[in-house]
Amino acid sequence: MHERTRRVEWTSVSYYTLRITLLMILAAVIVIVGWCTYEVGLADGWWNPLIRPAGVSAKAHYVYIFPKSATWFDCRVDEKRGVDVCTAWDEHGRLLVSGDFRLWGEGRAATRAELQPSITEADESGRCDIIYLFGPNRLIGGKELVRVGSKLEREHFSVEIDGDRTAPAK
Repeated sequence: MHERTRRVEWTSVSYYTLRITLLMILAAVIVIVGWCTYEVGLADGWWNPLIRPAGVSAKAHYVYIFPKSATWFDCRVDEKRGVDVCTAWDEHGRLLVSGDFRLWGEGRAATRAELQPSITEADESGRCDIIYLFGPNRLIGGKELVRVGSKLEREHFSVEIDGDRTAPAK
């Protein structure tokens, strides 16, 4: 009878250990699947990160471009002035750019449907004058916004006649 009791104890300890091990594996799988789902959701723009850096607008939308960039954008169309008003912060909440923008080469504000910022670009001095918009299927390389009054906008929308800069070129 003594051996039988030992066998029962050994079996119950083994069953308990097996159950705990399986629960730990299940918990690890749930955490991994949850984290992967969270990361895919960030990359596809389904949701914003759980934590928003200080100073970033509550209306800002998070855009994650793997592995290059993570940016918060708060852009809106100002139809009265014919510009897109955009502010962008990096993933730590540092201001990258804030100002009025228009579509490069078109001289107009992006529509609400077009206004899907993806990434900013700085010039040699570190000044951000370009915001790239997503194109079809969320591909980078759609249209570009340029800062109103920037060198890029002036170069594209003016012509020089006899050394005198004139109205925008059509």
